[in-house]
Amino acid sequence: MASSLPSLGSRLTGAQEKIKWAARQLRFLQQSLKRFADREPYPISWEEPDPQMFTQEAFLLTTNPITEIDWLLFRRMKTETLVNRYDIGVTLTPKIAPPLMRWSLMIGNIVHNVSSALDNVVWELMRVNPCPPPFPSSGSQRVRNNWLRHTKTIGFPYCKDASEWRQTVDRCLFFVEPSLATVFERAQPFYVGQNGGNSPEDHPLWILHELWNRDKHCSVNLATVAVGFRDSHAWLGDAPVGPELGTHVLSAPPSGPIEGKTYLAYVRVYFLRPIRIPSELKMYVKGNFTIDVVFGKDAPCAQRNVIRVLNDAIKLAAEFIELFQ
Repeated sequence: MASSLPSLGSRLTGAQEKIKWAARQLRFLQQSLKRFADREPYPISWEEPDPQMFTQEAFLLTTNPITEIDWLLFRRMKTETLVNRYDIGVTLTPKIAPPLMRWSLMIGNIVHNVSSALDNVVWELMRVNPCPPPFPSSGSQRVRNNWLRHTKTIGFPYCKDASEWRQTVDRCLFFVEPSLATVFERAQPFYVGQNGGNSPEDHPLWILHELWNRDKHCSVNLATVAVGFRDSHAWLGDAPVGPELGTHVLSAPPSGPIEGKTYLAYVRVYFLRPIRIPSELKMYVKGNFTIDVVFGKDAPCAQRNVIRVLNDAIKLAAEFIELFQ
């Protein structure tokens, strides 16, 4: 099919440079996120968990028969006993504010360049159309076929509903050779959804379209930071020396935005030998967690990973442009 498509050659230079610029900005965004994470902006606290924090599944563990060395340790325990495990809650508190406005402006820059690059392709296809729609010879004809309106709506089409595709083609591709509509159709969110892909609303190009409209007409595409707990390591004492203790994450919510002190996980630490409680217990615990930049709750694709969504949109746009090379 690609051999039958018009070759735009050097006419695509501008569109290709915009895609390269968007990819470069995305790398800058990744680097900015890494620099932020390297500053350790979210100190972790390890605390005896409040039973109210437990998930139902974790809390039910406390109803099992209790033996001398199989006890869940809570604040209310006052009598001396032997334990072979210790349950701790992991909480996180923001220390450094993320550069959300800078990230949002970078996101807007990426969205603009990718969307503009796709529009450039449509404009160049309009210019090489061997049989463009004739200019109406009278004012009444211009009114009837909306020729002037079409000059204002030409651009890359975005359609998530198959029933609206014909109208979308008429609005966006009026000046493009009609046979090329099929090429554009295969790139549409509704087409991908019909052929075993994700929901049209989750298609990277539809998200790109929604973000661009938001950025042009409302405000910058506000981003936020999401943190997810990955795993933990523990040692007895003040530093990671000696044998490592076994740990198991009993519960952890999905990665989500950080707003003030935030609960991250409920972790169980297993001792190498029973330890008498109450006594002074020193334990060094290290947690590993992920930091991602996600779209804010007011964005069209709230809570979606920004870098992943934009990377997919850049890749799809570059592949589409390459069809006309």
